[in-house]
Amino acid sequence: MPSKLRHLRNDFMEVTLYDDASARLVDLNTGIVWEMGPVAIQEEGKIDEGHVWLRTERSVCEEYPGRFKGELEGGLIKYTLFGRQRRPKGYFLCEAALEGPWLIFRLHEINSELPSLVFPPPIQSESLVIPMGAGRWIRKPLEGRHFYPQFSRLNMRWFGGLKGDNGWMAILDEGSMDAGVLATGLSVSPGWLKSLGQWTCPRSVRYTFTRGGYVGMAKAFRRWAMERGLFKSLKDKIRECPNAANLKGGRIFSFSQARMNRTVEMVEDRLLPVTSEIRKGSGKVTVNFSHADAMKLLDEVKEL
Repeated sequence: MPSKLRHLRNDFMEVTLYDDASARLVDLNTGIVWEMGPVAIQEEGKIDEGHVWLRTERSVCEEYPGRFKGELEGGLIKYTLFGRQRRPKGYFLCEAALEGPWLIFRLHEINSELPSLVFPPPIQSESLVIPMGAGRWIRKPLEGRHFYPQFSRLNMRWFGGLKGDNGWMAILDEGSMDAGVLATGLSVSPGWLKSLGQWTCPRSVRYTFTRGGYVGMAKAFRRWAMERGLFKSLKDKIRECPNAANLKGGRIFSFSQARMNRTVEMVEDRLLPVTSEIRKGSGKVTVNFSHADAMKLLDEVKEL
């Protein structure tokens, strides 16, 4: 059985942290209890984000169930991460603190032997909310395991879970440029990446409770972003740059001036059949219209 490691309480929440990295979170405004489990699925190596096309799906051959053992070290918690057969993978230091309605986990001194890290473990939820595209409300368990990097798959740096209309949400704070979320089934956790092959610290994530479904989560993130000067309304942008008003109700015109003809070499590189038409082609660039023609079109567009 896990042992209590630390107990935190303020006017907003009560938190009990255990030495296996599980936790019991109580929303004191609603009385709803949220459970954080003891397992966080880890990547065997560096989390591969892909090259030209981002890679989000992960193979089961690349994962292992990560378990933790924590012990107090001064004002911090030193967690050792274990893989299969309880083999130690590495360690890191964690600071856990309450700051108003927020529970903050701040990671320090992540061991260089860890190629990546998923922490804290997921909170048990009935559904997930992830800000991708217009927003994803995931009510059926995800098949497989997915990693969504910040600023390429996530369009805002938060995620959360719901029980009915009540929810929890987490914001990737410090180190968010080298982070993302790992989601599988109905579980989601922060995933941390090295920066240029090194762990730059601290890395932090903050949790809070919400009401009002996914809309309540979005509003909570908006308030947080406004408090830190990260949010600008369209009115503010137009005030600073009047030309920004042209974006409202505007149109996008795209001009492609040239097309690269397919060459024999280009087709062979793709292991495609080389047709007689391709063999007869010059392989040169086909110019559709000149720069002067493009400038003339732009002038006409502006008049419209």
